Amino acid sequence: LVDINGHVNNTNYIEMALDLIGFEELRQIRFNTIKCVFRKEISAGAEFDIRWGMIGSDYCFRNRFFALDISFIRNSSPNI
Repeated sequence: LVDINGHVNNTNYIEMALDLIGFEELRQIRFNTIKCVFRKEISAGAEFDIRWGMIGSDYCFRNRFFALDISFIRNSSPNI
């Protein structure tokens, strides 16, 4: 999770968000766009909450470190 500078690697922001969505939901959607705005580095050992929910058909994740929006298209049949 942490890079050589002692900060959380940027790809982990998206991984954290996908963990919150959950496997069963992820099986039913196909990603359209992912937009992430990095506000501040997360240092190793930092504690934080992620507020999240849906606006329309987009998942939105917010905290003091980043803002992440995931737009998706619902699959007609789940991925296997």
